[in-house]
Order: sequence, then C-alpha cells, then structure tokens
Amino acid sequence: MAINIETIKTENVTMNYFRFGKQGGSPLVIIPGLSIKSVMESAEFIEVAYSIFVDEYDVYVMDRRQNLPEVYSIEEMAVDTAEVIKKLGLSKISIISTSQGGMISMHMALKYPDLISNLIIASSSAHANDKSLAVIKKWISLAKSGDKQALMLDFADKCYTREYASKYHDAFLKIAETVTDEELKRFITIASDLSAMDISDKIKNIKSRVLVLGADKDEVFGMEPTLELAKELNCESYIYKDYGHAFYDEAPDCTGRIYKFLKGSSNT
Repeated sequence: MAINIETIKTENVTMNYFRFGKQGGSPLVIIPGLSIKSVMESAEFIEVAYSIFVDEYDVYVMDRRQNLPEVYSIEEMAVDTAEVIKKLGLSKISIISTSQGGMISMHMALKYPDLISNLIIASSSAHANDKSLAVIKKWISLAKSGDKQALMLDFADKCYTREYASKYHDAFLKIAETVTDEELKRFITIASDLSAMDISDKIKNIKSRVLVLGADKDEVFGMEPTLELAKELNCESYIYKDYGHAFYDEAPDCTGRIYKFLKGSSNT
C-alpha cells in the first residue's frame, strides 16, 4: 500500500512528513540525516526497513521545512521540527535520528527536555570535526558546480561500504539523473551550517534515555564522535565493525537493536 505524504502547517513552518505503523501506538519519530533528495521519496523503503516497529509504534518520518531561509542553522531545524511534532499532538516521544538528524535531535533534547523520552543517535556528533568539514565542503562544491553524478557517487562512497556502493552504483547514477537544480540549492542550504555546530559543553544536560550508535569505518564523522557522545552522556552505546557512516541502512540487526533498547532491554 502506498504511503501518503502529508503536509503540516504551523504558525512558522510548513513541513512534509509521512506516517506508518499502529495509529495511536507509542509515538516514534525518525529524523533523517542530510540527503540530496528528500526522504519523502523513499517512504515505502523506510516502512519496510523499520517494519519491526509497525505493530506497536506510531511512526512519523520528518522532512526538513519547506521554503528554506537563505541561512538555516541546525538549531533552527530543531526548533522547526519540535514545533511540527507538537502541532501533531505528540509528546513523550522516542526519536531515531541519524547523522545531521542526530544533531537536530540533540538540540531538541536540550531545548525541550519533556518532549523526548528515548533518543537514539546514530552516526552523529555534538560538533563538527576536520573530517566532516572536509566531506561537507566537497559535497557543497559539487552541488554548486551542478555535477549531480559526482555528488551522488561521492555521497554513496562516503556513506556506505565499498560492497554496497558498488552493488548499487547504477541505481545511484539513475537517482542522480532525477536531481533537480532546486534540490541542489536546497541541499547546499541544509548542509552549510555544519561548521557552526558545537554543543559539546551542553550535551551532559540531556535528560532523555539515550542509545548512541556508530561505525568504525565512518568516513563522514569518524568513530571518535560516537565514543565522545557515549562518554559524555554516560549512556548505552554500540560500534558496528566494518560498516560505514550509513550502517543503519546496511547492518541487518540495527533496527532490532534499537527496538530492544526502546523496550527497556540492554544491548550489552
């Protein structure tokens, strides 16, 4: 069954999202990372990938806002996302957040401590580092030049294992053909604030129950930020061996590990 993409308007924000799972179940919000094309176009794939949650959880997958300002900080993304979540009538939510989505969710957890009960942060960081800044700088440069194919292939190369990127090489090229100039402009805006991101001195104040996940071959942030988060938050954590930045798309046990955490069980 096709998933409907919904649009919600608040006083300040217009944002797309989609929903699946058990309506009225435990609210679970997915905040994805930076992407060249909106995750709204991958709704059916995401529903299948997170099928373990559908019998118990009311799952919402959030986009970034429409009509982006010229400069759009990660903190502003957090404020906008929280505003939409509240407008949807959700509270005491669990969040699964990946990469830039993890940065957004950490800001949310600091600003709105009563909103989030459980927080899963995957392949993310409380601050930019030399590795991530170099990667994002290259992606922005490719986007500005309009080289959609090179951008898509480098994005895949940095996020996935060599085997995965090779297996889906032709698929990535086909997706690149569909990228519009407007999507490139949007990508640049959403990607450009990473250098200003640093909440390292604040994350100890996060009150939510947290699971931090990372990978030892992460070519976007590296493994160290995950270890830093786990130490500062004194929370449960796990490092995937021989996986890259987007291990959450590849590791077969990732959603099961998250499900177990949400049910109150330890993964260690």
